[in-house]
Amino acid sequence: SEVGNIFNSDGINIYTALKENAVILFILNPLLYPELTPAFGRLILIDAKQAVSKCFLSPLERAFFIFDEINTYASATLTDLVNKSRSANITSILATQSLSDLDFAVNENFKEQIIENCNNYIVMRQNSAKNAEQWAGILGTRATIDVTYQLEQDNRITKTTGLGSARRVREFLYHPDDIKALPTGKGVFLSKDFNMHCK
Repeated sequence: SEVGNIFNSDGINIYTALKENAVILFILNPLLYPELTPAFGRLILIDAKQAVSKCFLSPLERAFFIFDEINTYASATLTDLVNKSRSANITSILATQSLSDLDFAVNENFKEQIIENCNNYIVMRQNSAKNAEQWAGILGTRATIDVTYQLEQDNRITKTTGLGSARRVREFLYHPDDIKALPTGKGVFLSKDFNMHCK
């Protein structure tokens, strides 16, 4: 096949690459290879899982798995890999266009598992109102005071009556409308590791 050379005796071994602090770049093109890409992506995930299991026996310096367009090859194996790799000092960085891609790839439970296993998020513009709302909820809320004033109209003059109320409420850290309006190249960063967020 087009990728047959990877499987010869001089092929790629993810565990060896981790030990040598090397970089492996797999480029899977689903437009050229619509059937091969998901299968090969899952094969890479299985090999990465085996590499992680060996890393528990011989600790490594911090390493990274970067997975782009995860909806193309998403499976329960990916969730398990993300979950277990942290303990082996390997950080998994996952990228997808939207949360809807994760629903479409496997199911809604898969999306929730991915969200649960991530502690840091970079959220860029979401055109879907539903996705923007979900991201606003994931990014969280803060406590604030909602103050209201009672007004009265006297002819053309509006003035306060001196009455009003104040109540504790919670508001989004980043409103869905703000997420939908992010310009190209701008985003929101939230880190649960460092308890911080910024735009």
